Amino acid sequence: MFEWAHERYVELKTSKKQIGRGLILWAAALAKGGSSEDVPWKNADDMYATIDSIQMGHVPWVTHTFQYSGP
Repeated sequence: MFEWAHERYVELKTSKKQIGRGLILWAAALAKGGSSEDVPWKNADDMYATIDSIQMGHVPWVTHTFQYSGP
């Protein structure tokens, strides 16, 4: 499960739309295989929320944004 998210989010830098499509295909493959299991996320935003909730020790995940405005 987390390998799938890592591959899409980190390695491939997959778009939100492509993640959604991947989740649909994953769910279809599970259903076709007769599995009663469900995909772990409803959509890309749900996957992003899971990623954002991951903490390393006592330090929460923080994103910093900056912009260079020099010459």
